[in-house]
Amino acid sequence: MINSPLPKSIEIALDSLSKDDQKKVHIAILQIENFQVSDLSNPRIQIFKTNSNKKIYVYRVDESLRLFFEINSNNEVELIDIVRKERLAVFGKKDLF
Repeated sequence: MINSPLPKSIEIALDSLSKDDQKKVHIAILQIENFQVSDLSNPRIQIFKTNSNKKIYVYRVDESLRLFFEINSNNEVELIDIVRKERLAVFGKKDLF
């Protein structure tokens, strides 16, 4: 289940995307809505390595877009951000699928 409403950062990111990319992100959100930490078999989902103990997940929306999310203590998906893969390279994160 997605924690509602969408965070402001997600709304802003969505508004900056083309209508086609917005549609892709909305489909991705529906696909991760029932994500279970125990099931990492989806090839579009990867754990993002952080310096803390916090587990951040990355969903590959398409070749360029990545959707970052986490699972809160109520087992709800909390969306964090939408980022283009090219932007991640600026921060040295080229290894995200």
